[in-house]
Amino acid sequence: MVFVRVRKRKAGTTLGWKTSKFKLMRLDEEIENCYEWSDWSGFYVAETRDTALGYATDYLDSKGSGVVYLHKINLKKDVEIVFCGDESFQDGSYLEKNTENKIKEELLAYCRIRIEPSMPLVPSLGRAHLMLAVYHDDEKDVEIIVPHQIKADYIETIAIKKYTYRSWEIFSEEAITNPNPRDQFG
Repeated sequence: MVFVRVRKRKAGTTLGWKTSKFKLMRLDEEIENCYEWSDWSGFYVAETRDTALGYATDYLDSKGSGVVYLHKINLKKDVEIVFCGDESFQDGSYLEKNTENKIKEELLAYCRIRIEPSMPLVPSLGRAHLMLAVYHDDEKDVEIIVPHQIKADYIETIAIKKYTYRSWEIFSEEAITNPNPRDQFG
C-alpha cells in the first residue's frame, strides 16, 4: 500500500517554489526532452523555498559561478493534487519498487481515478487535470509534479529573487523589485 489521497488547492494560492537560470519561465513553450512516455515527466515544484534553493547549484557553471532566480509558483485555477505518502520517495527507491503501478492501483481503489497500467503516470494525471505530490527527501519535504500538458493553464511563475554565486557560495542576493511576469524579460 502506498497511501494515496486527493487534496484540493484554490486558485490564487502559492503552489510552491522553483529555481531556474531564467528570470522568465515560459510555460507555454514546448520543452525539449519532454518525454510524455515517462511516468515521472513533469514540471517539479518544491513546496518550500529551502527545497527549491537546494537545486540552485544545478544551474551553475563548472566553477560554481552563475545567476539563479527563485520563482514563486502560483495557481491560476483550482486544482486537485494526488498526494502519495509512500516512503520510497524519501530515499529514492520508488523507481526500483515500481511505485507508479501501485499508485495507479490505489487511485482506482480509493479515489476512483482510472489510469491504464501501460500509460505513463504523470502525463495520464495531466489528462485528468490532476497534479501529483510526493516526498522529496527523508525529512518529508514535498514536491509537486505538474504535468507538462497542463502547466501553462494552471500555474504562473514570478521571479522574486536573484542569487549570484561564486565558487559555489552565494555572493549576493537581490529582491526583484517588479515581480510582474510580463516585465521579466532578460
